[in-house]
Amino acid sequence: MDLSRYEAVVVDDWRLAPAADYAVLGDPVAHSLSPRLHTWAYAALCLERSYVAIRVPSGEVGAALDHLQRLGYRGVNVTVPHKAEAFAWCPSHDEWAARVGVVNTIDLRTRHGANTDAPGFLASLAGLAVGRALVLGAGGSAVAVVRALERAGWDVTVWARRPEAAQALGVGVANTLRTEGFDLVVNATSAGLAGETLPVEWVGTGLAYDLVYGAAAQPFLRAAHQAGWATQDGLSMLIHQAALALAQWEGCEPPVAAMHCAVQPVPYSGEYRAVVQGHLQRGQLVVVPTETVFGLAANALDPEAVARIFAAKGRPADNPLIVHVRDVAQAQSLAAEWPDLAQKLADAFWPGPLTMVLPKQTHVPAITTAGLDSVAVRCPRHPVLPALLADLEFPLAAPSANLSESLSPTALDDLEPRLTRRAAAVLQGEPTEFGIESTVVRVTPDGVRLLRPGAISRAQIEAVVGAILANDAEEKASPGLRKRHYAPRTPIHLVDQLDASHPGLVIGSATNGPHQVAMPDEPQAYAQRLYRELARLDCAGHEAIFIQRPPNSPEWEAVHDRLNRMVG
Repeated sequence: MDLSRYEAVVVDDWRLAPAADYAVLGDPVAHSLSPRLHTWAYAALCLERSYVAIRVPSGEVGAALDHLQRLGYRGVNVTVPHKAEAFAWCPSHDEWAARVGVVNTIDLRTRHGANTDAPGFLASLAGLAVGRALVLGAGGSAVAVVRALERAGWDVTVWARRPEAAQALGVGVANTLRTEGFDLVVNATSAGLAGETLPVEWVGTGLAYDLVYGAAAQPFLRAAHQAGWATQDGLSMLIHQAALALAQWEGCEPPVAAMHCAVQPVPYSGEYRAVVQGHLQRGQLVVVPTETVFGLAANALDPEAVARIFAAKGRPADNPLIVHVRDVAQAQSLAAEWPDLAQKLADAFWPGPLTMVLPKQTHVPAITTAGLDSVAVRCPRHPVLPALLADLEFPLAAPSANLSESLSPTALDDLEPRLTRRAAAVLQGEPTEFGIESTVVRVTPDGVRLLRPGAISRAQIEAVVGAILANDAEEKASPGLRKRHYAPRTPIHLVDQLDASHPGLVIGSATNGPHQVAMPDEPQAYAQRLYRELARLDCAGHEAIFIQRPPNSPEWEAVHDRLNRMVG
């Protein structure tokens, strides 16, 4: 399957729409998750389909629909502010569209209009007891919500900037934005998309629901949360309405679990297990938590899948990948030799953050090992990744889920969107245990060489195998050995002491300035926080970040290695 078809395309002028199967029309539309949601659903169904986002100005919807129909598009979704205009273009409508007077789904082969917003909204409320609802807004989305709530038995009141628009809906009308007495408050306006904040007076408790999702929903939901209300954005509704649209277009059962995986982190449990396994079996990428950092995983024995890792990260082709295995037996199937020292290290540190470089078997793809005659193998101990490996018949290449040379992510919040949008799924996980990458050693019958310091210290290794041998200049023998690596965008300066004006990291409990982070004076605890704190400082807009040099002692070796590579 040609997975390049699943790259999201945003078209700013409908007259320049490319050949495709489906589209979402709106203004604005670049923020829409619909292309990602639908195209990964098609991937899960093994359907060769493409879906694009097209900006259409108001007043041009009919012309745009005519044009897309001539191009052979199968169907479109319609978002704000075009749902009423799209309704007028369609000569026939389903029951929900006829009831609410707007459409969000059109089959261009028949010009039939449907409204999947209303049933999708109700599906997203599954389990919520019926009560009193306040709906903010009177546009197309609000009409769908009002009619859906009425159908489900809710007592509905509407507030709108234009009271006559609220009165036209034939339900109760609120004159103020006071939530007292309501169990559900639904923001069906586009205020968040416009950067506006509604002056809601939050009184009582209940569920605050914004039909938009992501950052645009946060001002409304944050205010509700601070007032003690439960919150929900429109992502679940988006998924359910998209699933209903796909079912109408394709005449098949929609892969709802795969659609959830496409737009939000999911646990590796229940119905998501099969979805994630299927993505990896088809050569797609999945972001996985490990005990060291989050990784970008693919089938290590599939050259095309591994190539997608390199492309997504912008990783140089001469930088080999670590192959993650479920157990020693799988590691031995990849290695041409398994010295006694390798077994000793595996017994002592696997599962865990130790990577061993060994001569490789011929069936290990050259792209995985960057053309080297060795392979780097590791057996992780994080609860998610071992469970995934146990369900698969192949090992996983899983370098850091970062853009090449940048900071490795140690929490979901630190994942780079430019990378995660190339993945079919992101698996949930708590902030990582160690916070830096694994230790990498080359193992031969003659001894062990330390290639990259990491979560397992030199002293721990020597306690098992004896003295570590002197290291040759093997910069390309292991991942993570480039002179500049693991670096934030902001320039790093290592200093002996920070003055009060310097933003950065200091060791100990006292800090001199408001932009300085007090770091632990114990190396393992320091390493665990290092990338996370730098990620926060990197987003703060500083011209430079200053880091106080840690003690020059053996137990700080891994931290010094990462800091020196940040400076480059």
